[in-house]
Amino acid sequence: MRKLIILIISFVIFISCSTLTLTPKTQNINSSGILQLPVVAELEVKNEKITGESSQMHASNNSLSIIKSNAVNNALSKSSGDVLIEPKYIIKTERGMTQVTVTGYPGIYKNFHTITEDDIPLIKSGDLHQLD
Repeated sequence: MRKLIILIISFVIFISCSTLTLTPKTQNINSSGILQLPVVAELEVKNEKITGESSQMHASNNSLSIIKSNAVNNALSKSSGDVLIEPKYIIKTERGMTQVTVTGYPGIYKNFHTITEDDIPLIKSGDLHQLD
C-alpha cells in the first residue's frame, strides 16, 4: 500500500512539472497569398511646439540615435502625439554626458480607413507622403 501511494505521488509530481509549449504560426504580409489593402489616415498637426529631453553618459554614435529617439518619445508623451513634425535637435556634450533636446510640432493620426477611390487622385498627385 505504501509503495502504491509513493508511486501515485511520484506520478502526480511528474505530471505537474511538465510544460506545454505552443509555437505560434506567423505569416509575413508581404508574401504571396496575403492581400493587404492600403490604409489612409489624416494627420492633424498642432500649432504649438513641444520639447523633450534625454541624456546619457559616454554616448557613442550608435547610442546618439537612441538618445534622440528617447527625446522625441519624451516630447510626444507630454502631448499625446503620434509623430513629431519638423524635429530640431540640440546636442550638447559636457564631461562625458550627452544631452539631446528636441523641439517640434506634435502630429496625431486620425480617421484611419481603407483606401477609397476618392483617395486615389491625392496619391497620384503626390500630395500624400510616406514616413521612412
